Amino acid sequence: MIKVGIIGTGVMGAGHARFIKEHISNAVITALSDIDDVRMQSLATEIDTVQFQTNSAKELMNSDLVDAVIIASPDPLHVEHLELAIASKKPTLCEKPIATTLEEARQIAIKIKKYESVIIVTGK
Repeated sequence: MIKVGIIGTGVMGAGHARFIKEHISNAVITALSDIDDVRMQSLATEIDTVQFQTNSAKELMNSDLVDAVIIASPDPLHVEHLELAIASKKPTLCEKPIATTLEEARQIAIKIKKYESVIIVTGK
């Protein structure tokens, strides 16, 4: 069973959570992160498999309750959250856009490629 954490519980994050709950038999939503506690709690109640809720994307990324991450936070936070994902070494799906400026997109793409090359070479 793949334990999934979702950063951002708005329309996109909630949509991913519902899709996984309804259609992916070998995955479960175990953690949510959002700055809106009410929205996060509402989704956790609906999904009914969430074991951990936090306002900190970093805490979610570093949780042993999370094997993979979906980034559905506001667009300006995607680069920051992708950097956390790289540091956590967890498989990650990031909603588009990857960044809000061309320069940020180029920089995070370089970091992702470097990370992927290390994973391919070392397997870690």
